[in-house]
Amino acid sequence: MISLFAGDKMLFFEKAKEVVRQADQFLTHQDLFSFPDKAKSLLESAKLHESFDLKSVISTSLRHEFSTPQKYPHFEFSDFPLTIARGEHCFIDLYCWRRRPTSIHHHHFVGAFQCLSGENLDWTYEYQETKKLGEFHSIGNLNLIKKQSVLPGAIVPIKWQEDFIHQNLHDADLTVNLCLRTHDRTGAYLSDYLSSGLKTIKHPMLIERGERLYHALFLSPISCSDLNLNHDEAIFFLTQTYGHNSQGSAFLKLRKELSEKLLSELHLNVDQLCREHENHLQNLD
Repeated sequence: MISLFAGDKMLFFEKAKEVVRQADQFLTHQDLFSFPDKAKSLLESAKLHESFDLKSVISTSLRHEFSTPQKYPHFEFSDFPLTIARGEHCFIDLYCWRRRPTSIHHHHFVGAFQCLSGENLDWTYEYQETKKLGEFHSIGNLNLIKKQSVLPGAIVPIKWQEDFIHQNLHDADLTVNLCLRTHDRTGAYLSDYLSSGLKTIKHPMLIERGERLYHALFLSPISCSDLNLNHDEAIFFLTQTYGHNSQGSAFLKLRKELSEKLLSELHLNVDQLCREHENHLQNLD
């Protein structure tokens, strides 16, 4: 193992493994929803940001004996995700981000994240639902309640689902965050929000059907009447394809038909909601 620092200090990876060991011990006996505060205190004690060195971490992760199972495939979440310690009930991931914002979202796990290098601007929100639009969508009021700068060493607890709705702007050429978190809770899903108030529960079935529909459009002409799509599927397709530059006739025709369907049946203008969200992204600071 490559030494990341001098003297008798523990190695970065060893310290991370010790944090996970203590977190696992806590989670064996305590309620899941009390873990965010415990995760924060464990990270405060470990001071992993003081021993972090990105080049050494990358070098170590490429050694043959490094075999920690990876949570996310590369490029699926962050520019370089790396699982550095894994236990029975929790694990630690590193996420490397170029300068850009995440979606507005809540989580289907709990824990805490810590900035190791760079800078985050973290915005937290509260959401009040006003209308159900389907099984996986709703419309409501999304209100900004807090802005904070998260610099190296700072730790933010990740609470359960709507108790922690946030958006993270990675405000440096490269920001590296560490996340101590539980495994995904069975039967719960991450949700994304538009700043204009549209909430989407990211159910795997909804995502899979949306991707299948998008790719099928370029194989054979499909009309709205052929598909009998429900409101969830229509909303998801329109939000996921908003701003796409395809000029395919089947694609444009289906977008138009689904937009008219939602306007007629739900009085919902999805493109307008997406435009409002884009304006929000352009004004992040």
